[in-house]
Formats: sequence, structure tokens, C-alpha cells
Amino acid sequence: MQKQTLVTALTTWIDQQQKTGLNLASRITEFNQLKDNYNDLSTRVSSSEEMKHLIKLLANTSETLWSEAKEDIQKSLLERINAIKIPLASDEKTLHFFLMADVGI
Repeated sequence: MQKQTLVTALTTWIDQQQKTGLNLASRITEFNQLKDNYNDLSTRVSSSEEMKHLIKLLANTSETLWSEAKEDIQKSLLERINAIKIPLASDEKTLHFFLMADVGI
């Protein structure tokens, strides 16, 4: 009887150890999957943050370039307007001709 009780106790203990081991193995696998998902997500977030930074930098650069280009265009137009020598003409067609010739049309 004692042998049977001992065998039953050992069998029960071995079963529990195997279940615990399986649970532990599955938990380790689950943990590793979660860790991989976290690493993937953190990579995406950092890439996203880098992308946001690059877009912001590009927007600022574009804004600066447009601002500089706008100033150059305004300056060029003012120079061209000041440089136009329009002969005194009473007729509107002649005035229109000289304006279009200066613009390049």
C-alpha cells in the first residue's frame, strides 16, 4: 500500500512538473513573442518619429525656400517694372504692346 501511495504521489508530482514545465515553456514562448512585438513596435515608433522630424524639417526648408524665392520674385518684378521705358503714347494698343514685349509674350 505504501508503495502504491508513493508511486501515485510521484506520478502526480511528475505530471504537475510536466504541466508546470509546459506552462513555463509556453509562457517563455509567449514572452518572447511579446518582446519581439514590442521591439517591432518600438522600431516603427522611432521610424515614425524620425519621419515626422524629416517631414517637419522638409516643411521648414520648403517654407524658407519659398520665402526666399518670393523675395527674389518680388525684387525682380520691381526691377523690371522700374526698368520699363514706356514711350509716351496716347494709344492704349502701343502701351499694351510695350508691356507684353517686356514680359516676353
